[in-house]
Amino acid sequence: MVNQGSGLNLKSDIGTVAGRKMAYLKLLLKEYIAKETLCWAMARILGLPVSQAHYVIVHSEDLEEPARSAGRIDGNSINMAFGIEEASLSINRIDNRRAVERYLTNWKHALACGIFDDWIVNHDRIPDNLLYAGKNCFIMIDHDDALPSDASFDTHSISRVLKLLSLGKNELELHSLSRDTRPILEKSAILILNRFLNGIA
Repeated sequence: MVNQGSGLNLKSDIGTVAGRKMAYLKLLLKEYIAKETLCWAMARILGLPVSQAHYVIVHSEDLEEPARSAGRIDGNSINMAFGIEEASLSINRIDNRRAVERYLTNWKHALACGIFDDWIVNHDRIPDNLLYAGKNCFIMIDHDDALPSDASFDTHSISRVLKLLSLGKNELELHSLSRDTRPILEKSAILILNRFLNGIA
């Protein structure tokens, strides 16, 4: 059990329709669970790498004291948590920003991830919210700080991934990068619209 950031973070065995799974859980205000869920669903629709997610009810008797007190969250009386499975996370958290940046430039989803972060106004992807899976592969996690209430249509880009990909590039290279974003944006918009109109499978 680790108590940090917003809410309560836990690692626990959970019951799912596919049997028992080990998962990382975030016991949060319901509005933050909704953000996590929406961002996870959109990322999955777009084919971005995210682990299998679950809603989990955390029983207070299963929490150690003093976690029991720390786990009481106003606005979440049923102790609902957002969880991601550990099974698909044979990966490591890299806390060193430069190490993340070194691998990130060769990650095939880097540009799509940067665009996605701009969409959801997510400012803290690097280094904390990418888990390294080896061979320039990452898993995207933690979106409860995305979709801030003060964001507007003309909010300037705050995607650290896009800023990293733009770093040190000349005008021609930046134009090429901008051109590469267009098909991703068009395909993403169509996928998101179609899936939400037809219901998420």
